[in-house]
Amino acid sequence: MHASCFKHYYETSVDKQLSQITRTVPENIQRNEFICPLCKTICNVFIPVCYSQNSKKFFTQFSESVALPDIMTPRVDIDIARLNTIQEKIRDELLENVKMQMDKKNWFLEKTMNYKASKVLKFKDDAFPAVLQDCIQSVTSVSPPFESFGVIIAKTIESLEIMLRGDNYNPKVKKKLLINQLNSRSLTNIRVWLQISEVFKSTLGVTKGAQESSNEPFLFSQSLTGLYYNLFQNDELLFDGQDYFTGLVHCEEAKCIGFSFKKLASILFVRHIIQSLMKVMVVITDKESKGQHINYDLIIRERYTGDRNKFSILLSSFLSVRIPNEIIDLVYSMTIKMVTPFLRKVLILAYAKYPVFEEEMLVVDPDLRECDKICMVMAIPTVDMVIENLNPEFFGMVDTKQKTRLLNSRIGYPSKIQLIHLPETLNDFYVYYYNSLPAEEQYEEPAICMFCGKMMSLQKQRYGDHFGSCTMHLRWECMNSGKGIFFLPRNNCVLLLDNGKGSFIESPYRDEFGELDRDFKSGHEVTLSDKKYEELQKNIWLSHNIQNVVAQNLENLTDIGGWSTL
Repeated sequence: MHASCFKHYYETSVDKQLSQITRTVPENIQRNEFICPLCKTICNVFIPVCYSQNSKKFFTQFSESVALPDIMTPRVDIDIARLNTIQEKIRDELLENVKMQMDKKNWFLEKTMNYKASKVLKFKDDAFPAVLQDCIQSVTSVSPPFESFGVIIAKTIESLEIMLRGDNYNPKVKKKLLINQLNSRSLTNIRVWLQISEVFKSTLGVTKGAQESSNEPFLFSQSLTGLYYNLFQNDELLFDGQDYFTGLVHCEEAKCIGFSFKKLASILFVRHIIQSLMKVMVVITDKESKGQHINYDLIIRERYTGDRNKFSILLSSFLSVRIPNEIIDLVYSMTIKMVTPFLRKVLILAYAKYPVFEEEMLVVDPDLRECDKICMVMAIPTVDMVIENLNPEFFGMVDTKQKTRLLNSRIGYPSKIQLIHLPETLNDFYVYYYNSLPAEEQYEEPAICMFCGKMMSLQKQRYGDHFGSCTMHLRWECMNSGKGIFFLPRNNCVLLLDNGKGSFIESPYRDEFGELDRDFKSGHEVTLSDKKYEELQKNIWLSHNIQNVVAQNLENLTDIGGWSTL
């Protein structure tokens, strides 16, 4: 069980006279997935929290603006950066950052003299926590050492950003930043992963066991400077769809060579803008060459207010043709839409790294669009400032092969991600869809996949299958790692499935009194509640919470048979 859950249970047990904790069995014995018997959530890894505090102030890091020339054409002299003296400074800076946030008694590294009479880092005897060592070995067994935690952190933040899309249009939260909408559980997860990532990176190249010295004492420093060089100066990554936010997560700041977190974020922000501009232009060109109609009025939401002539020259140099005036606003609007999610994710990452956020120091015009508001808060150049300083010659040198690679690359164009559109009333499902199907497809107990929209017969096995149609649909047709969500119109409920386990939850359809009419016992007409449907999508689907909801429902059943009995 979680240590925090047990502590809370222990503190309240005296008052409530609680004496029993439900015993649980592994959900998956091979993966050691246990449900915490107190909070009923699945956890397949225990992450030790080593930091005692994190008192880094947000506005101390993001107080002064970044100079534009430093981020438009950044350079890393790889020969100088790989000198041992520089490598040692980079390594020691990370070590000092980690050590500062831990109790002195828990620090597990020390400098010793090796047989060459030089100082090397070594683990203190019995000081490196066994649970931390097990955690690091488990994660690095399935991914490269330097990327192990970065991918987890980047995908977690990306999921959070997607989940919160559209919330900013609520008048009550319009004047607040994205970080005010984050829940403490999500923030804690990100901060713990950041902490374990920093601790792990600090152990790279450290002498282990009875070794006299490590073969690569500056493994982390070498990896970091190489990463800087590729992200800043390798233009080929632009055309291959490099995710610059994931690159930012992998990077650690190295102030000793002039790269703070704010400067790193600004540099990769510029790279993302360049990539987004080119991606938008090649997609527009491809659609027009195929004769596909583009509704300019629907897409154009922003007007470029900078030097339109200069921006037109930049776009024309890339496309090699003179462009009409409306294309400027089309490219600009689509670029703004692609850049905003990047800034939202950077803000979440910055808030996780620097948690002391002083609201009284926040002075931002609430009427600014979100991307400019985030730039003002983080003291980085706005999108318009970056576009004004882009070099048209670079865009003119992009050849046809690079444009083709860019067109085929996977760079996401953001939108509000949601499940299928449900009819306004449940009667519409039968009148306009179900009754129009052939007789062999009018199933007695229909189940509709809310991800892809396919309808199947509930609990009916197809010929040759050993499982029901819903389970087989998840395994072979709707690839979602064995997790699915189905709407059952005859029972007016939602079915959740998770790798052979499942549970029922309430339907978003309610009667005129706002109450759930399960199995239509009252006979009232039910209509779709937009609020309930949005809550279902956000709290279960977008939060990747299906397995936890299923686990909680099954653990709370008095029926010992659980899902098998259902």
